[in-house]
Amino acid sequence: MDMNKLWGGLDFLRSSIPSSDYITVITSTALVQFYNPNTIQTLLQSGNNTHSGFYAATQAAADALHLQLPTLLARLNRSLKLMTTPVLQNFQFYTLEIFKNLTPSEFLEGYFHSIENSIGKIGGEHLTPFGVNDLALKILEIQKEESFLDPTCGYGNSIASILTKNSDQEIFGQDINPFASEIAQVRTILLGARRTIIETEDVLKYPKYAKDNKLQKFDVVYSDTLLGGNTLSEHFYENDPYNRFMYGSPPKSRADWAFISNGTSSLKDDGRAIYITSLGVLYRGGKEKRIRERFLELDLIEAIIKLSPGLLPNTAIPTALLLINKNKRDTRKNKVIFINAENIFSKGRQKTLSKIDIDNILELLNNENDIPGKSKIVAKEAIEDGSLTVERYVKEDQIIFDQIMGDVIIYADKLNNLDMIEVQDIATITRGVNLPSKQGTSTGIYNVIKISDVIGGEIDFKKLDRSDVAENTKIENYLIQKGDLLISTRGENIKTAVIKKDVKNTLLSQNLVSIRAKNTIDIDWLKFYLDSPVGQAQLKLELKGETVLRLPITAIQKLKIPLIDKQLQTEIVQSYNNKKSYIEKEIRQLENQLSEFKKNSLQKMGLEETFELIEKK
Repeated sequence: MDMNKLWGGLDFLRSSIPSSDYITVITSTALVQFYNPNTIQTLLQSGNNTHSGFYAATQAAADALHLQLPTLLARLNRSLKLMTTPVLQNFQFYTLEIFKNLTPSEFLEGYFHSIENSIGKIGGEHLTPFGVNDLALKILEIQKEESFLDPTCGYGNSIASILTKNSDQEIFGQDINPFASEIAQVRTILLGARRTIIETEDVLKYPKYAKDNKLQKFDVVYSDTLLGGNTLSEHFYENDPYNRFMYGSPPKSRADWAFISNGTSSLKDDGRAIYITSLGVLYRGGKEKRIRERFLELDLIEAIIKLSPGLLPNTAIPTALLLINKNKRDTRKNKVIFINAENIFSKGRQKTLSKIDIDNILELLNNENDIPGKSKIVAKEAIEDGSLTVERYVKEDQIIFDQIMGDVIIYADKLNNLDMIEVQDIATITRGVNLPSKQGTSTGIYNVIKISDVIGGEIDFKKLDRSDVAENTKIENYLIQKGDLLISTRGENIKTAVIKKDVKNTLLSQNLVSIRAKNTIDIDWLKFYLDSPVGQAQLKLELKGETVLRLPITAIQKLKIPLIDKQLQTEIVQSYNNKKSYIEKEIRQLENQLSEFKKNSLQKMGLEETFELIEKK
């Protein structure tokens, strides 16, 4: 199928209707052609190819095929009013040529592929990419006799992929967006579906596959939770008539686990599911943490696959696949496999998953051995704090840094062979204080050090903001002192600084942490180590977050550093600093010599009156 030619058909529409309405006209055209291959030609021949004529033909096709498409028809009516008769006729002459070589289904599916390759969304709503769908469906390995549920089916990409291979598959799809679900209905009809039902409704409030207060159960569930909908109240979750939220009530602000719980509760006793989720689903605390712990207790989670950022068009939200299996094979029982697939993708106009990429991920998933830097099988009792973050368990075996030393490759796994000790065993670690919103003025009792005050490993104390603190704050827990090591906890650029002088009434903001070492540690050496490529690699592996990266205080507490004598620590730092000072002095002298040589060269040209050197301060 020539996608460029197919996409080129939209040239007839671009000057008349918004891009969000292209799919309305395309779907209507495919539906009319499917119902009666002669209709468009007849309209053109009779000269009755007016807007009302085409609208009537679309409505007649929907009625004859028992399709309820009120939203699609309303949008078609709106689009037709914006189109001149010549535009409509030119587009339909074009489609007549296309239909000589393509079926209506191939025509419509081709446009969905074209949309993904160009804008990645319809009417502002994102599409789940075909590559991600293909990966999920290959993992699920749906058998012909199995039933399938997509409770957030959107425009039906996953359903269309299944029907392309087996039009007799038992499928149920539901979506909160009526336009999307109507498009999905048309796609299923064009693909010859015989046992597919598409419904419109919020699946959390009204699962349309429930009868007599009982959910229909499915062999396979697949859901993109990013396309889900709004969250509901705790009262609703606790009083759900179908008991779908037995794992716990999701928080009011996020519905991710509501959709995951709904889908998992809709599985048969030996069913399996895949959910596309944001990374926050894997590590956020509170109610979501408790739900994760219950899923782990019941041994429902089979795998977490972290996908490459940017695979979902028009969004930078990092995503993962959460695999649920109620009938794990023996070698995977009471275990979870974590896979880091963020570097597995193909790059064209945008990131995609090719067949080779999918095969590489499947190979990691099916492998019974750990692959350093890529996958790790973890016993569920070894999963810490209910955290399903891939980086916590899959450590990169090689990390490349561009440092003053040049490009440096860090072999993180080799650290396990050294004598190491956790930072919390040699120091007291204290997080910064949450300050009132009015902080950042010249008034207030306390000086406040922010991340922006840490520049080049030093702090400009003269420019610190001042602030008061909330009542009942145990201020003594937050005051810093000479010898404290500060480390930033927000952002990819991790900053450090040592307090070199006595300070009074000085606090850290909430995005900084202080490390107060015991007498066995030279604090300058600890800073030197954390600033080194090895230390930076360890810290960056612990960064968490979807849009803003954060370094958890627990990661700093558990960070392992070399266990060496304090005298050796001091010797290392002094030796390095002495050599650094000597080299910097030599560099300054060489720069001065070069500057003097340039000046003399200009003077030889007779240009000495045209410039004046300004001394560096």
